[in-house]
Amino acid sequence: MPYIKEKPKPFAAVGRLLKGYDVTPTALAEKTGWSYGKSASRLLNPETLTLLELDIISRRFHIPMEEIRQSIRMG
Repeated sequence: MPYIKEKPKPFAAVGRLLKGYDVTPTALAEKTGWSYGKSASRLLNPETLTLLELDIISRRFHIPMEEIRQSIRMG
């Protein structure tokens, strides 16, 4: 059977960017007031993050919004 390369997850670049800024479920819950479950879910599935949530993360973790926009474009 031939090897089939696995397709990358949608918005994987956003997840990598957030990890690079040490955005963990625990840190996200502490800085935003969200529950740990919501924080972990958003980080496991970055395609579910809303624009408002990305704005909050940008401000609380001092991530330039342009970097977030660029990571979204990367897919």
